[in-house]
Amino acid sequence: MVDRTQWQERNLIVLSLAWGKYAIPVYWEILPKKGSSSLHEQKKVLTPVLRLLKPYPVLVLADREFHSVQLASWLRQRKIDFALRQKKGTCIADDGVVYRALKDLGMKNK
Repeated sequence: MVDRTQWQERNLIVLSLAWGKYAIPVYWEILPKKGSSSLHEQKKVLTPVLRLLKPYPVLVLADREFHSVQLASWLRQRKIDFALRQKKGTCIADDGVVYRALKDLGMKNK
């Protein structure tokens, strides 16, 4: 699981291992700025952990901050499965032309 969080005055990007119903932080970086992380910062956190877990099946789960097409492409190139959560109002092009909101595609919140 990848997350960015504000803790006191620190802005952290954290990678955690999901184990049952627990998330165990295994790697993190303090970001030198406030606000969202960049693709470069995300890759900087993901790379050493993915290298370490290479022999194992991995699924990267991330919240809506990590919804970039570039991150998805980077993970796909490395044959890493991923789920990048989205807001239900996010629009996608299902045939490359027509954009529709996820909420209009019959997806359920869980």
